Amino acid sequence: MLLPFAGLACPLDNQPLLLTNNSYCCISGHCFDISKYGYVNLLPVQLKKSKHPGDNKEMVLARHKFLSSGMYSPVAGTLCELINDEIKNKQKFSIIDAGCGEGYYTSIIKDYIKQRIPKKTASLFGFDISKDAIQTASKLHKEILWAVATNNKIPVLNNSADILTSLFGFPVLSEFYRILKQRGLLVIASSGTNHLIELRQKIYTTVKKKEVSPISSPFFHLEKNVLLQKTLPITPENLDLLLKMTPHFYRMDKDTYTQLQEKPIEQITVDIHFTTYRVNK
Repeated sequence: MLLPFAGLACPLDNQPLLLTNNSYCCISGHCFDISKYGYVNLLPVQLKKSKHPGDNKEMVLARHKFLSSGMYSPVAGTLCELINDEIKNKQKFSIIDAGCGEGYYTSIIKDYIKQRIPKKTASLFGFDISKDAIQTASKLHKEILWAVATNNKIPVLNNSADILTSLFGFPVLSEFYRILKQRGLLVIASSGTNHLIELRQKIYTTVKKKEVSPISSPFFHLEKNVLLQKTLPITPENLDLLLKMTPHFYRMDKDTYTQLQEKPIEQITVDIHFTTYRVNK
């Protein structure tokens, strides 16, 4: 069973946000309206570093179409297995997806809970700094609370999450520690050295190694490493979407893009490191 996430905090003064009519308001009188799509913007202008932070509409649309094709279902499956290992002995829990993008992985977690463990009680919250990404997520998945927000100041009360996922994002460990409960679990997914190697070799003269090292922090201790490595067939359409959903597209020259369209790659390597950490509280 899914319940609404109830741990929002005001991004201006950290007071609890309560739902009143169509707004989330704190005791100080700061109010944040729920948009017509169902999300709430908790990224005040003073917390922004640019006018339109995060992924743009084109990147969000490409990522949505690519992920909807099922290409990354092995990634989602591994994530659900890790979460299932954590919640199998819990009856009630809350999950926060930090930097959730257009909500693909958050919604996969939601579907997994509803279909595989419907007798458990869960609440889910996904946030991202990209307004375009959150608009897309909130249009498609109404059972999850979505917000525009930043990892640097997460609008969530202390000790509010049992599990926090940070998938291909930019972790802020002090904030993650603050909002996770005692013995809470942090799940981080990072791309490895050979991730999309076939594509990167076409784009760059020198392909940089992407070493993945466990985080070193007094806030967390390492619990588990899971490596997902697969070489998957890819269609020309999905290859183009994959390009456009990543920064690689904006770093390549027109001639290389034309060559990839005329002679597309037929397979792509997925190399992803899942690492779980336990809170030191």
